[in-house]
Amino acid sequence: MSAALSEPVTHPLPPVAIRPVEAAAVPLIESSWKRSYRRHLAEVSTSVYYDEMNRLVPALLARSTVLVACDPADPDQVYGYAVVEVDTRHAPPRAIVHYVYVKSPFRRLGVGMRLIECALISSPTARCCSHITSTVTPWASLRGIDYNPFAAVCRYQ
Repeated sequence: MSAALSEPVTHPLPPVAIRPVEAAAVPLIESSWKRSYRRHLAEVSTSVYYDEMNRLVPALLARSTVLVACDPADPDQVYGYAVVEVDTRHAPPRAIVHYVYVKSPFRRLGVGMRLIECALISSPTARCCSHITSTVTPWASLRGIDYNPFAAVCRYQ
């Protein structure tokens, strides 16, 4: 998840449109997720990491809602994305924030927060995140979002 989730907004938010992902953006999402999360699992060998992530990420994308932040004048100019799943296997249902990514020029501008707000606006109140970094931990705990890595892996095979 990006630094934009836990750090304060330091610049005005640029004009941002939030829209559902289009098929053309899926390769960007898959590659940026795998590449950006790699450093958070440095103790895992490269071959194991990519073997598992090459199965996990497409499975999570297939069962989740993916929202994209983009330039309103050029919807193909993607600033970032959020991957959120509503898991109805639990009572009450819970929203699982699987991943949020914001391109570096748009971090610390509130883009990540805007994505999360839009993704969770109609989601259940029970919430967790399946991928976490040191920048997300304080952000998630302040919002009552628990870290649960098993929310991602239990159904991906």
